[in-house]
Order: sequence, then structure tokens, then C-alpha cells
Amino acid sequence: MIRSEPSTAFSEDFQPSKNPSSAHEYGVPSKSDIEGSVHDIVSVHVSYIVGRPLAAMLANDGADVYSADIDSLYLFRRGKLIPSEETQETACKKSRVIITGVPVKSYKLPLEWVSENTVIIYVASFKNVDDAELLKIKGVQYVPLVGKVTVAMLERNLLRLYENFHWKPKKVWQ
Repeated sequence: MIRSEPSTAFSEDFQPSKNPSSAHEYGVPSKSDIEGSVHDIVSVHVSYIVGRPLAAMLANDGADVYSADIDSLYLFRRGKLIPSEETQETACKKSRVIITGVPVKSYKLPLEWVSENTVIIYVASFKNVDDAELLKIKGVQYVPLVGKVTVAMLERNLLRLYENFHWKPKKVWQ
């Protein structure tokens, strides 16, 4: 079907919520959509700033999320955090989405862990994959440069928090 006007993800009667905590839900499919299509997601590098909250949100939306760190692998499932006996390699191989957030320039996700038709997203400030080699894998979708925006927004929010709660500005007349 060809449309003459741009399509939107929302119906004409869509009214956005005034609750800022619901902002992440605007473009997110419903729980039943996630349950049927995305079985497993791997988040490589469990940080308390991005990795764990992201894993919890995705798990609450119906996905099974493996959260991997240097020496551990946990499975997030709707309000549950379960230690996993699988290896990071097997978790990555069976996942449809791999999110990397390792803040080390030397870390690269081993490409033999990436299956066909996988979505790779990196949210670190350094590339965690070899772009050219990754795109040779059939059906891989690559989402680069999310990391720099993520880091910039986190730093901005940190400065705002500090300014709002700790910084006592001098009054001009003092």
C-alpha cells in the first residue's frame, strides 16, 4: 500500500501522557508483540546506570534478557533476576538483539558469537564491534553511535542533578 502522507506510529486520537516516566513507551511495541518476536536479548556489561535498568525495562515488556558482565551472567525475566549457567557465547548466539556497553576501547564482541539476523546496538562511548566484519554476517542490523549520545545525556543529567541539589549559587547582590 502506498501512502501519500507520512505514516505515524500513533492513531489520530493519540494523546501523549503528561507523565515523563512513560516517555520510553511511546515507540515501544506492546508486551504481546515483544513476547512473540524477541525471545532473547543480551546486554553485555552490567552497569547500574544503563545496563540493569534497560534489562529490567525490556524484561518487564516480555523479553528474556541476559545481562552479562566480566564474571557473571544473569537472566532478567519479568521482575526476576536469575543467575544463569549459560556462557556469554551461548546467550549471544541464541539472542535476536545484542546490546553492548563496555566502556573499554580494547573490548570487541567476538563476531563468532553473532548469529544471522541479529540486531547489534552499542551504547558505550567506544565501538564494541568491528563494523566492517559485522556487516558481512547475513541479515545483521547494526545501530551505531548510540553510545556517544547516551554518555552525553547521562553527563548532562548528572550536571543538572548536582546543580539542582548540591550547588549553592551566589546571589548576584552578595
